[in-house]
Amino acid sequence: DYSGIDWSISKDGFVGNSSTNGLRELKLHDVLITASAHSSEHIGKKICFVTKLPKDYKKIYFCGELLGISAKRGFLNPKYSFYYFLSHFGYKEIQSHVKGVHLTSGQARNMSIPFTPPAEQDRIIDIIEELFSDLDNAIENLNKTKDQIWVYKQVVLKNAF
Repeated sequence: DYSGIDWSISKDGFVGNSSTNGLRELKLHDVLITASAHSSEHIGKKICFVTKLPKDYKKIYFCGELLGISAKRGFLNPKYSFYYFLSHFGYKEIQSHVKGVHLTSGQARNMSIPFTPPAEQDRIIDIIEELFSDLDNAIENLNKTKDQIWVYKQVVLKNAF
């Protein structure tokens, strides 16, 4: 999901060293984007920010079904690119580089991310995360209100009969 990888439902896949040629190693704070799908509009719809890696494995690799973006620290905050590609504009940028039903790494290298100085990227991330926190609180409050309305309906029905 958008908050990262759910490692609890993973299946172990162990391969020899020669089998990992051509695969990219997954690193903390990488951004993963769906790069292949049965229909091109699904490419770029699933994006995650890698917030943790299991400690049980020395290395974790991913295949070409996913595009991995690693940010150059001090130049691009990885969360900035994550939030950009989650946006409508980021999705359109991804889609503009899809060929058939794939987003190849060659095509992805041509994608643009609006660049701002690192301090501005951090400021934008802080604003986004504050707004997302407000949205999460609003959702929680709506769910509580929904539960309270259900109880109120039950009380009304009980008193009616």
